[in-house]
Amino acid sequence: INKVISDLRYVQQFAISKHADARIVFNTGTNSYTCCYCNESDGDCATGSCGSANWSAVIDPFTRVNLVVNFNSDPQYQGVDIVSTNFGGILQFKKSRSNKKIFIRQKHSSCSIGRLYK
Repeated sequence: INKVISDLRYVQQFAISKHADARIVFNTGTNSYTCCYCNESDGDCATGSCGSANWSAVIDPFTRVNLVVNFNSDPQYQGVDIVSTNFGGILQFKKSRSNKKIFIRQKHSSCSIGRLYK
């Protein structure tokens, strides 16, 4: 759970420092998430998804590769499940305040993450 919180904060700060929209796309089916940002100079990223022409991967500051976390394949995170989201799986950082929540279960405990973003 700490990894998810850390990545949420990192992507939020990334968006602020780049002056660009950034998003984390949660996939409950693959139990993973991907981080990306709008690479359009005019900021027109209303369409597309991570990996499309106008969205580029956020680079993990520690591994220096695309910031993608798969809880099924990474042995460090075994027992973590992305159970549900209340926002269609895409958490996008903009200037407005968010009421979006993520529910994550780790072994026998759970955590609801909300209002981390301004």
